[in-house]
Amino acid sequence: MSPLYSTRFDRALQFSAKWHDNQYRKGSRIPYIVHPVAVGFLLRAYGYGESIQIAGLLHDIVEDTACTLRVIEEEFGTLVSETVHWCTELSKEESWESRKDKMIEQLRGAPLAAKAVACADKSHNLNTILDVWERDGDEVWSRFSRGTSQQLRYYQRVLQSIGSGFSEPILSELEYAVQRFEAKMDHDIAMGKRP
Repeated sequence: MSPLYSTRFDRALQFSAKWHDNQYRKGSRIPYIVHPVAVGFLLRAYGYGESIQIAGLLHDIVEDTACTLRVIEEEFGTLVSETVHWCTELSKEESWESRKDKMIEQLRGAPLAAKAVACADKSHNLNTILDVWERDGDEVWSRFSRGTSQQLRYYQRVLQSIGSGFSEPILSELEYAVQRFEAKMDHDIAMGKRP
C-alpha cells in the first residue's frame, strides 16, 4: 500500500487555508477551511485521484476570494483549474435564482471530475445545514437569502443535474442529504410547522 501523504496535496491544503484565512461558514464562527477540507477528504474516501481531491480543496477559492483560475493552473495544473472552473459561480451580481439556474445547467453538462467535486461540495453543505437545523431549529434559515421550500427545490434540482449521466458511488452522499431534507420537511408539515 502506498502512503497517503503527498507533498502536492499538503501544498494545496496550505494554499486553500491561506486563501480562506479569516473566512467563516455562513452565520457562524466555524472557520471556512473546514468545508473545503471536508470536500477534499470526502473525495479521497471515494477513491478519486489527487488532482480531483485538490480541486475539492480549492473549489470555492475563485468564487470567494481574489485568487484566479490562472493562479490555480500555474500552481496545480489544468485538470485542477478546469474542475474548479466548472464548480464556480462567476455571476455574483445576478439574482439568487438566476445564479442557481445557471449553475444547475452548468453541472448537468460537467465532466465527471467536476460532478464528483460538486457532489461532495453540495452534500457537505446540505448535511451541515441540516445538522444545525436539527439542533437549533428554523433560525438556521435566517442565514440564507431563501427559505426552506426554495432551498429544498434547489438541492433536488442539483441532485438531478449532477446525476444526469453520472452514477458514481459518491452520488449517494447527495442523495442521502436530499432525503434527510425531504424527511425533515415532511415531518414539519405533519406537525403543522409548514403550510
